[in-house]
Amino acid sequence: MDWRQTLSGLDDISEEGEKSLSSLIEVFGEFEPTSSAWRVITTLYLDKTRLAAEFAKGARSGNANPAIALWQFQNFLRSTLPKKSGYPIRDLLDHIRRLVIVSDERDLRDLPEAAQSLDAVRIMTIHGSKGLEFKVLHLPALTSRSIPLSVKQNRGLAPPDGMIEGAPFKGCDALTSGHDEEQQCLFFVALSRAEERLILYAYSKRSKFVDDISGHVLNEFPQSASAEGAVSANGIKLEVDGIARISPSELATYEKCPRRFFFAHVLQVGGRRAESPLMRMHNAVQGVVDELTSRLNDEPSEAELAAIMDKAWMENGPADHGYAAEYRQISDELLSFFRLLRTGEKRRAPIPISLKFGEAEIVVSAHEEVDAGSGRVLRRIKTGRKTTNAVESLDAAAFQLAAEGHGEAEFVFLTGATQDRLTMSSTKLGNRKRKIAQAAIAILEGHFPPKRSDRCARCAYFFICSEPPSGTLRKKIGSGLPDSS
Repeated sequence: MDWRQTLSGLDDISEEGEKSLSSLIEVFGEFEPTSSAWRVITTLYLDKTRLAAEFAKGARSGNANPAIALWQFQNFLRSTLPKKSGYPIRDLLDHIRRLVIVSDERDLRDLPEAAQSLDAVRIMTIHGSKGLEFKVLHLPALTSRSIPLSVKQNRGLAPPDGMIEGAPFKGCDALTSGHDEEQQCLFFVALSRAEERLILYAYSKRSKFVDDISGHVLNEFPQSASAEGAVSANGIKLEVDGIARISPSELATYEKCPRRFFFAHVLQVGGRRAESPLMRMHNAVQGVVDELTSRLNDEPSEAELAAIMDKAWMENGPADHGYAAEYRQISDELLSFFRLLRTGEKRRAPIPISLKFGEAEIVVSAHEEVDAGSGRVLRRIKTGRKTTNAVESLDAAAFQLAAEGHGEAEFVFLTGATQDRLTMSSTKLGNRKRKIAQAAIAILEGHFPPKRSDRCARCAYFFICSEPPSGTLRKKIGSGLPDSS
């Protein structure tokens, strides 16, 4: 809770800002990091603010939703017993994150029995509507991408191969074979909730399931213009003192989710995911890779490599985990491939290469530069596995563009022992180059929309991912957009 002292000592803020900060410090003044979530919430809305009074007034006026939501949240806090690490609120947030990741939070959205008679619009998932019926039912977003969901989004656990007797497929095939049929059953569940009127919506290409029942639709209205990709009017204007420098890895973050880029690299809000043993193992391996690539042509012996790994393992690896020996064996296998790959090579210190895109600059740095028989190879080493688009992403395109005129570009993936030269065609590379330019312009113009997905709950900024306020944000070189990768 040191932020209370930090806020009280800020300079160059408006009188209104000082008043708001003083109110915050006063409201949170009696809490400590060990305060329970129940105590914090009840104190805030009962003693420190007029939230409870305003919600009660709204309920008497016909808007009971905020009061019901607060009641449900309080019941959740009272019934939740997350593991205790000494910081109850952090434990609670971790618990909520896990519930969302495994889709186990759906029951929390159900309306309390005492509020079932409310005359209001009910918003729920198809699964949550099972067993219920409504006079009028609206089904939004019935697009080809939403239902049926792609089989790749199936998070079910595949049965072991051979468990299904007589089936001509492996366990993983068992999940895919009945996927569309299961989705069609879910669509039927949604349709059958309506008693009198059923209204279907699709903002883009509609689902094939809707086409199957098109002969039974009484009225069909033309689609309105799609709002997909619309940018909020409350944008941020980013002013950078000089050239905004962006690394390929940051560019990859923007490609995955512009809002995450905003929090991580523009605001530089601290935060990281809880590291799993596997992540810690990769951190240790990456530390060894960084150490070896800094030595250029000094190739360590097996004993020296083991000593370097021992140090990295104790500092970053899952040394205290129950399966530490197994993780260490995997680490040694990854480094064995890396050591074998570099045997007999001649290397030189890589020099960062800049790609200019207007007022932005993409700074590309290789882990090492190798003298090959046909020329130079700029190499990037990744400890993980090669993903589907790893060698065709904006990150890879920036790396290949930077290598032009200097040599060839190469990605090495230690997991899977994969070595790939980046050889995108001129057409594809040109398209990626335009996307990089568009991303650079979007960053400077303050466009940071979120990309919602089922992985959002794993993001470090999950609980603060709201629309940022409009205005001008001024940053110095390197203070908001780091200088190198």
